[in-house]
Formats: sequence, C-alpha cells, structure tokens
Amino acid sequence: MSAERPFRIARASTSSRIGLGLVGLLFLLLAAAPWWAGRQDLRLLAEIYAYIALASLWNLLAGYAGLVSVGQQAFVGLGGYALFALALFGGVGPLWTIPLAGLIGALVAVPVALLVFRLRGAYFAIGTWVVAEVFRLLASQISSLGGGSGTSLPAAVVTSIAATRHAREQLIYWVALGLLVLVLGAVVLLLRSRHGLALAAVRDDEVAAGSCGVEVGRAKLLVYVLAAGGAAMLGALIFLQKLRISPDAAFSVNDWTAVVIFIAVIGGLGRVEGPIIGTLVYFLLRETLAPYGSLYLLVLGVVAIAVMLFARQGIWGAIADRTGWHLFPLERRVILPARSSSAGIGRPAADPHRAHSFALAGLIGGAALVMAGAQAAADRMADGKGPWAACRGPESCCGSPAQPDHAAMVQGRLRPDSDPAARGVLEPPPPQSPSSCGGHARACRSPNEPG
Repeated sequence: MSAERPFRIARASTSSRIGLGLVGLLFLLLAAAPWWAGRQDLRLLAEIYAYIALASLWNLLAGYAGLVSVGQQAFVGLGGYALFALALFGGVGPLWTIPLAGLIGALVAVPVALLVFRLRGAYFAIGTWVVAEVFRLLASQISSLGGGSGTSLPAAVVTSIAATRHAREQLIYWVALGLLVLVLGAVVLLLRSRHGLALAAVRDDEVAAGSCGVEVGRAKLLVYVLAAGGAAMLGALIFLQKLRISPDAAFSVNDWTAVVIFIAVIGGLGRVEGPIIGTLVYFLLRETLAPYGSLYLLVLGVVAIAVMLFARQGIWGAIADRTGWHLFPLERRVILPARSSSAGIGRPAADPHRAHSFALAGLIGGAALVMAGAQAAADRMADGKGPWAACRGPESCCGSPAQPDHAAMVQGRLRPDSDPAARGVLEPPPPQSPSSCGGHARACRSPNEPG
C-alpha cells in the first residue's frame, strides 16, 4: 500500500473561490440590469464591457505573448465595417453579423501576422500601427459605405433587431455582456492550457522556448488571430450601438488602442484581473475629469507614464503580490498540509525583456494620450475657447452649432409618418452630460458622427 503524498497540487485557493462566487453573483445582477438600470446606464455598462474585453485581448497579446501591438484599432474598425457591409449589402441580420465579423477579422489577421511578425519590439508596434492606417485609408475609398464621411444604418436594418427601441437596447446590452464573458472565458481557458504555458515561455525568451520544443511562430499566430477575431466582434458591437461609422471613428488609435493600453497598464499587465480594474479606474477618471475638457486626456497619459516608471506591476499586480489574491488563478501551487504556506509552480523570475516590453507599452499609450489631449486643447484654442473649458453639449464642446440628429442624417431612409413601426428608431440622442461629452472627445472631432 503506497504512502500518502505529503503534498497536493491545486490552482484555486479559498480566497479565489470566494472571489469567483462574488463574480458570479455580480454577473447575475448585471444580467438583470435592463430591469433596474436606465437607458444611459445600459449604454455606459455596455461600453465598460467592451473596453474590458478589448483590454483583455490586448493584455493577452502584450502581457502573455509579448506582442506589444499599437494597431488593434485595425480589427475594431474592420469589424465595424464588416457589420455595415453585411447588413447593407448581404441582407444579414445585425446581430448575426457580429460572429461573422469575428470570422472575417480572424481570417484577415493571418496575412497581417505573416507580415508584422517579421518585426520585433518597437518596430513591431510601429508596424501594426502602419497596418491600421492602411486599413483606414482603404475604408475611406469605399464609396458605397460613405467614403471618408461614413454612413449610417437604415431604419429597416435597425428595426430588424427588435420592434421597439427598449427591446433593441436590451438585446444589445445582453450581447455586450455575453461577449465579455466569452472573451474572459476564452482567455482563462487558453492560459490554463498547454498553449498558455507556451505563450509564457515565448514571452520570456523566444530562443529558449524554441530550444525546449515550443513552436514559437504557431503560438504567436494563434494568439494574434484570436485577439483579432475578438476585436472585430467587439468593433461590430460598438458600431451597432452607434448606428453610424466613419473611417476616423472606426480606426481611431486614441479610442481603441491608446485607451486600451492605459487600461491594461494601470490594472496590471500579465494579469487576467488587470483589465477589469484598469477599466474601472479609467471610467472613474474620465467621469471625474470630464468637466475639465481635454485636460482629462493629458492626465490619463501622465498617469500611464508614471505607473510604467514607478509601479510597473499595476494596481492589481501590487495587490496580488502583497496578498496572493487571484480571482482567476492560472498557475498550479504546491499545498503543504503541515504548513500554512504554499509554493507556486511555474512562476518565472522577473525578466528584463518582459519588463522592457511592458514599459514600452505603457510609454506608447501614455504618449498617445498626452498628444491627443494637447491636440484637443490646441483645437479648442484655435476655436477661441479655453483649452480646459467644461463640455456642456454639442455647441460648447465642438465649437459649432448643434449637429442634426441621426434621423436627419439618414433622411430618405426613414419616414415615421408612413411607417409607425419605425417611430423612435433614430430619435435624437439625449442631451450629453458634461461627463459623457468630455469622455468622448472623438464626438467633437467628427461632425458627421451622431452623439
């Protein structure tokens, strides 16, 4: 009879089990949000879900595979344009275009990966940015989708989602929540598999990983394609909410990459929980600093740079290092019954190459936000307004008369007097609060976009 082993191997701890239980309760509460939250609250929550998912995918690229990309907006915009093309010309239902957009994004990512994987470090980051700019220029040449000014979804396409506006908003909210769960679940399952171990090895040292039998190219291609497909699905969802798309909005490096990098850096790179914490911090700062206009972008950039210089592990990284808490435990641990302590298996030592990649990501994101804030301040000064003036609506924010509502933009496609079922489909957006307008500086840069 064999002797009992003096230790056991486990992933989850008591704290992680309690944390997962609380996360499950929170998910049930959020799933019921359409019955206790208002219209603006649902839109804000859906936006938060989208940013958590985007940051989780970018964290998978940079934090686990060492691929510091500054071009994920290419696939966000591709997903948005795939939604409009499939809905307008293919007759596909708007909700069904979301998974199809993900498939298109994954397929397009294969040749893109073969091109950008020839680059390393900062050259890789710049190369992905160039690819995104190429996508933006190509989209501006598609006249059937509005060219450089963009286009809107017709009322018939919008009403095909659901008969009433309330039902449509509920469906889109649940789709956003479902995509968040799908992304987080896929990331955790991937990192818990042997592919996750391969990614960690590639991130720390590609040469050593290859010498140990890891297929470096295959591991990097897998994670790049998965991240591209997820970003494309999220892009389709984002622009389904907006009902309008333009090249500048779809391929914006500030909205879909710089902010995402900030979120991942603040929360903690290489941590599944990092993007969740980072997104909450970002929206808290955005709503707090919004009355100060473009100053909010400058503050975000400075905060990101400061974190990379003085606290590279991020907020959740600092908490986990001190307490050992993990909501989504990935590594195996040796549990010693005779002692209260446990030892982690597979935790690599601090690697200078990894630290350099993380610092590069934070500095790039912070610099992009600082430049965006400086540009927004310069634009406001050119319009004769103070650079830090509070934003209190389309007139004060954009320095121009209030823009026509969405219904006027798609005039000729919607006739509420002849189609009662279409009434209220494209109503003007509600008045922007100082926080919501300040948090969306892109609305002031493109007069063709609805609020």
